[in-house]
Amino acid sequence: MKQLILFLVGLALTLIPTHGFADPEVSTVVFDEYSKAQQEIQSEWVKAARKVSELESLRTKAVVESQKRSEWEKKGVELLNKYQTLLKTRYRGTETGFTAGLELTPKDQENINRVLTTYLATQPLKGRVSVGEASRVVDWAVKRLSDVALVHSEPKEENNSDLEILGYQMSEATKSKARFQELAKAMGVDLSQSVLTKADAGRTISSTESN
Repeated sequence: MKQLILFLVGLALTLIPTHGFADPEVSTVVFDEYSKAQQEIQSEWVKAARKVSELESLRTKAVVESQKRSEWEKKGVELLNKYQTLLKTRYRGTETGFTAGLELTPKDQENINRVLTTYLATQPLKGRVSVGEASRVVDWAVKRLSDVALVHSEPKEENNSDLEILGYQMSEATKSKARFQELAKAMGVDLSQSVLTKADAGRTISSTESN
């Protein structure tokens, strides 16, 4: 009987589930890894949010710079129109009005070329030039510069390389931010305390420009 009891006790001990007595360090490892993953997701979300904020600021800056350039170009149009008026009043025949066949003076040629170089990076008047040719070039320049000024006054991705590049980067950064936001939700990460402040965004922009 004694041997039977010992046998039953031994059998019972072998049937007791060992997982009920798991090493407490196992739980610690799991929680540590989970916490580490949460922190990494939060960190990546902050980076993505900072990138989106940075690109938004750069886009605003690009629009402002384009509009400033438009105003500068409009001044060029004004100068060209004034020189056109000058040509029409300065070069007149003895009995007629504006005479296209008169030769443009070297000084007027130099002045017109200077304006065209400044605003359109071109210097078309070379050699002997008639006043008629100079007038036609000025007309062309006025139209060309007016068109460019109009485009720069209404910048958008379709007509501005900077905005087109920033638009693509913004799309990618926004997708990245959304992806980490979904992961954060799945992992129970509170992102409300991770919102980028305006000061942070300003420092980010400054560091980007300095680089």
